[in-house]
Amino acid sequence: MKLLLIAIFTVSLLTPLVEPSTDISVLKSQIQALSSKVSQQSQKIEQLEFLKTKDRVRNGFCQTKDGSCGSCFCVEDYDLVEKFYCDCRAKPVRRDCKDHYAQGERTNGLYRINKNMPGVVVQVNCDQQTDGGGWTLVQRRVDGSTNFQRSWGAYRQGFGRLYREFWLGNKNLYHLTAQAHWVGSEVRFDMIQKGGTKMWAKYSNFEVASEATGFVLHISGYSGNAGDGMSGHNGMKFTTFDRDNDKWTPGNCALTFYGAWWANACHGVHLNGAFDALQRYPSYHAVSWNHKSLRFSEIKVRRK
Repeated sequence: MKLLLIAIFTVSLLTPLVEPSTDISVLKSQIQALSSKVSQQSQKIEQLEFLKTKDRVRNGFCQTKDGSCGSCFCVEDYDLVEKFYCDCRAKPVRRDCKDHYAQGERTNGLYRINKNMPGVVVQVNCDQQTDGGGWTLVQRRVDGSTNFQRSWGAYRQGFGRLYREFWLGNKNLYHLTAQAHWVGSEVRFDMIQKGGTKMWAKYSNFEVASEATGFVLHISGYSGNAGDGMSGHNGMKFTTFDRDNDKWTPGNCALTFYGAWWANACHGVHLNGAFDALQRYPSYHAVSWNHKSLRFSEIKVRRK
């Protein structure tokens, strides 16, 4: 409010006295325009202040990691194994994580993209180091802190915390792969079994269709050491507990197995299942790949 009053006072000083016959709407439009600019600048200032807040160096852990985040902000999170993550959202908005990589970014962390849609801004987690970098993360499971038994609407929009556990959203998946339609997209799955064994699977062709199709999955071209778990889900619609698109199973797989996926007579891969380090759930309920229980998973997409 103070900024608005100052802006109005400035206009009164710089603008010649208005004759009584002058249309008052002109002055109102000028005030509205100034008010809009002041509001935009205030939002930018608030964002920068948020990024620079002293709470982000609580016990000085980030000070010991000097340089780990490059030109991004180091943010402490003592619930993470690494105890911190990098916040790069002050950097310019780019098309996707691959575009950020092309501009020289080599730091894993939070960025802003627009999916080649001017005026649109989406916050994402970028992997700029694995397998040549440029990957946009669309899913992450690390500690069970986020409930993945969600509705169709929740999976459409996305949920969770980007630096910990999240689903980016089926609408974002659709637009992210649609903007790369002419060149195509690839997808990579990085996983760790509960026993500590690391696995990965990569598919050279990946696309998620629009909501009108049920977010149909198109995936092919496997390589990796995890075994081809996703080919059986190719061509399937997405299923949640409140929208069953699995025509091969009488019951609702998402309801039965505690999580949503591109179900095909349920699943061979179930990365959105129940996360339980104590293994109270059998492997077919838990976060799993080919029925191997996992304690970590990341799904990441990259434009070719």
